[in-house]
Amino acid sequence: MTTPNNPQPQSTAEPQPVPAVVEETSSSPPPESPQNQAVENPLAAELARVTQERDELRDKLQRTLADHVNFQKRARAQAELEIKYAVGPLAAELLQVVDNLERALDAVDASASDHPATASLRDGVAMVHKQLLDILNKHGVKPIVALHQPFDPHHHEALTNQPSSDHPAGTVLHEHRKGYLHHDRLLRPAQVVVACDPSQSV
Repeated sequence: MTTPNNPQPQSTAEPQPVPAVVEETSSSPPPESPQNQAVENPLAAELARVTQERDELRDKLQRTLADHVNFQKRARAQAELEIKYAVGPLAAELLQVVDNLERALDAVDASASDHPATASLRDGVAMVHKQLLDILNKHGVKPIVALHQPFDPHHHEALTNQPSSDHPAGTVLHEHRKGYLHHDRLLRPAQVVVACDPSQSV
C-alpha cells in the first residue's frame, strides 16, 4: 500500500514512433486510355503524310530549279553561237566581191607600169580589197593557207591533178580560188590543183 508521502516514480520512457506507411508508386506512367490512343494515332499519321508531301514538293522544287538553270545555260550558249556565226552568210557573199577585186588586180598588174592612170586605179582597187579583208578578218573570217601545203580534204577542193617532179605527190601546186574559215567553221573550201607522181600520170 502506498502512502501519499511516497508516490511511485513515473516511467520516463518516451513512446516509440509509429512507422509511417509509405505507399509504393510505380515509375511508369499509367496506361493510356483507348480514347487517347485513338486521338494520337490519326495525328501521327497526318504528320507523316504532311512530312512526306513536304519532302516531295521540296524535291520537285529543287529539280525544277536545276532544270531552269540548265535551260538558261543552254539558251545563253545557243545565243552566243548564233551571234558568233551570224555574219557567216553575209561573209560568204562578200567573198564573191573579194574574188572580183582580186581578178581586177591580176588583170592590171601587167600594164600598171606602162600606164600611170592604170597604176593609180590599181592602187585604189587594192585599197578597197585590203579594207574589205580587214573587215572580214575583224569578224573572224580568215583565208586558208593552201599553196604548197599537203592536200587537206576538209579544207581543199581538188579540181585536178598535175604531174610534178618538184613537189611531193599530194601537194597543192596552184590555188584557183582561195578558201576561207569563219572562226573554226569552213566558210568555203579552197579550189586547188594537186601534184601527183609523174610516173603514175596517164
